[in-house]
Amino acid sequence: MRERLLEDWLAKIGERGFEIPFSQVLITRGHRVLLMGHSPIEHGKDIVTRDGKGRFHAYQLKQGSVGLKEWQRIRSQIVALVETAIDHPNVGNARFDPHLVISGEFSAPARSRIAAENKSWKRRGFRPLQLTSGKELLADFSTLASDFWPVAVPEIQAFLDLYQRAGKDLIDKESYAAFCVSLITGGRRVRTEVGRRIAALNIFVSYLLSKAYAAENYWAVIEGWTIAASHIAWVAAKHRLADKHWRAAFNLAREAAVSALAKLKDEALEEQAFDPRHLEWDEITRVRTTYVVGAVAGWFLLQRDSANAEEVDRAATLVRKAVSDRRTLLWGESAVPFFLLTILFLGNASGDRFDEAILVNLITTIAVTNGRRSREGLADPYEDADTVLERGVRRFKNPKRRPRMHTGQSYTLEGLIFLAARRLLKGPLDAAWAGITYVQFAKFVPERVEDFLRWNSENGSLDNRQPGRPQSWAALLATVRNREFRKRLPSVLLNHPDFALLLVLVFPQRLTTELMLWLDDSFRLSFGKTRQT
Repeated sequence: MRERLLEDWLAKIGERGFEIPFSQVLITRGHRVLLMGHSPIEHGKDIVTRDGKGRFHAYQLKQGSVGLKEWQRIRSQIVALVETAIDHPNVGNARFDPHLVISGEFSAPARSRIAAENKSWKRRGFRPLQLTSGKELLADFSTLASDFWPVAVPEIQAFLDLYQRAGKDLIDKESYAAFCVSLITGGRRVRTEVGRRIAALNIFVSYLLSKAYAAENYWAVIEGWTIAASHIAWVAAKHRLADKHWRAAFNLAREAAVSALAKLKDEALEEQAFDPRHLEWDEITRVRTTYVVGAVAGWFLLQRDSANAEEVDRAATLVRKAVSDRRTLLWGESAVPFFLLTILFLGNASGDRFDEAILVNLITTIAVTNGRRSREGLADPYEDADTVLERGVRRFKNPKRRPRMHTGQSYTLEGLIFLAARRLLKGPLDAAWAGITYVQFAKFVPERVEDFLRWNSENGSLDNRQPGRPQSWAALLATVRNREFRKRLPSVLLNHPDFALLLVLVFPQRLTTELMLWLDDSFRLSFGKTRQT
């Protein structure tokens, strides 16, 4: 069965879809990936590596088979692959081996033509083009994942359900995370075994996301790779793995998520990109706009000083208009990460303090909605938008009086207050403090710090703390300026703030006060017209 599944996958997926698993195969052969991804300045090189002997390699990936007609169509790209230097600071003018990797097969005439081209390149001092076909890819992928395919009927069914669900739908994050955990923790607890399972995980995730890639459902791709990367980092911390057993696989998954975020950003900046493609309930449109606004803000934050100034201004105008026109929606606390990144982005990109207005409005809304006079507060961060909207539809159909829900506490209010204090917004906090005092600050604390990286943490405690009545402003400032909070975050988030940003978009339940402060430290002074306080 698994051979047929792999064949079907490779036949349908585009070159972006097998970029990660092929890179994972190269890593297991001792290569270090220096560059990966499609861009206008790649010069025909989708992947650049250095092998264990210090030799450089450049790869062009193509979907489907190559005959003479297809060869003529792609020849200019292959010439660029073979003849142009690798544009990377660690390579310089070093020679390299060029490779053409396809998911199908090379026809005999195409192989003959490539052999003739190689003779010409060799006479001119270039290294010959090496070929890898779909059969070789299948053998490599099958070997890497062969020991870890689901074998029990329930596991097989769950795996197939995840594959079938993908496409235009959002992924089932809980089931997806459960699959990642079962794969990387099964079998023996020997560190090398865990390392092999981590490498295999990237093959399986590529398979599970193939329909999302085909449908250009970039948000599902972001979620899938972020979940994979987070659980790779979790199991590495749990077993204290050496970097060689997990770091490269983690970086591949993280970079795949960032690449999908870039594609989503490109889509969002197109004309009328925020308009619904078909008739929708208004709240659904606003939820989608909130997702996209947060994703766009997140992508530009990741670029820091390399962000294009003209594109930043365009994106800032788009994001600001979406928020000011009320095209976004605070459906629950799981929406707060999207607004947080919007605040950080606009704080960098504009000087009108609109970011501070959003922050104050969030604080006030949560304090009122989750306060003592409210019958139904904002849903906690464990409930996604779909769950909240479905409950709203049911209540619209059956509007009988119900007991109070989600009132009296908040998981994100304390962190937002701390950000406001860092921005010296004393007046707005004073005005809102009476309402704030009726909302407890809630936080789930995993028993082990690495469990912060799991979708479901099995052991931990729920901490509740009452706001100060009254609250000393000097004491609040001292608290928010203290850096001790970093000790309560996993090292992978401190070492990779870009991954911390991805994590809060996909794991809203992990947006603790500590992580909010760390994101503020990492991205508040990123680029553009940032105001310092």
